[in-house]
Amino acid sequence: MGKICETKIKGNTHNMRSTFFSSKNNTVCSGNKTPHPEHINLFNSSKVDLTDRDFDGYFPNALIEYLQKSETLDTLILTQNKINEYSIVDLAKILEKNISLTHLNLSSNQIGNEGAKTLLDAIGKNANSSLSKLDLSNNNIDSIATDTIKYFMKTNKSLRTLILDDNALNTLADNNLTLSNLFESLSENQTLQYISLKNTLLRSEDIKSLICGLNNNKALCEIDLSHSTTGVSADIIITLINLLKVREPKCILKLGKLSSESFDRVQSVCEDNEELIQFDLPPKISLSKRSFM
Repeated sequence: MGKICETKIKGNTHNMRSTFFSSKNNTVCSGNKTPHPEHINLFNSSKVDLTDRDFDGYFPNALIEYLQKSETLDTLILTQNKINEYSIVDLAKILEKNISLTHLNLSSNQIGNEGAKTLLDAIGKNANSSLSKLDLSNNNIDSIATDTIKYFMKTNKSLRTLILDDNALNTLADNNLTLSNLFESLSENQTLQYISLKNTLLRSEDIKSLICGLNNNKALCEIDLSHSTTGVSADIIITLINLLKVREPKCILKLGKLSSESFDRVQSVCEDNEELIQFDLPPKISLSKRSFM
């Protein structure tokens, strides 16, 4: 096994760490962390799974070189690696030109607002991108620049699935709500089919923007807002549900937990639409009392 000296970049500092790359077993190991048995032969023809490799703020050169050269990789999983807004730049540069990758999972990292902007800008610039699924859940993202969202949603023609779960996307970005910008941009995007925004604490204004965006969108077929609408008024939720009940093509809405006020009203308008509108029962209500589920 050969030893490769790596550069760890955080801000303006450059700290040297060691990363080992074995061409025999096709494995990457950061620092003293040895590969788990299931991680042997990670670099196969189509999938690389480097979950919990503890990159700790930098990308190993061996991995960067592999991603630059690979023409067959379609799935890259980098969950829980302490990737931040600085180290994501290395991956973003690759995504500006890559045409083979279809699934990218960056969940449970630390890319933050700037990292999200860097990544989405890079993907948006790649007119030949094949990326169809992007998972940025749990990444300390609380706002994304308005220009970035609008440009990405307008120019990207490949992404089908966008997952932003467990990010506090309810703060102001350029004097606009990030989620409102995303939802409004659906009117200019006809490729995105699934959006997941679980545990993101939506506001009534966000749902109003979703309603507007869906009026001119024929691609979205499922949106998961589970445990994100407790702060949204029941009236707004009902308006969204009524739109989805008559919309073609059909779009599944997942709401998860609702406020007590919203639950009673949502239940009353969702009879015979249990597959289209899905939400959790309050603890004290048994399944037998909800005949349509």
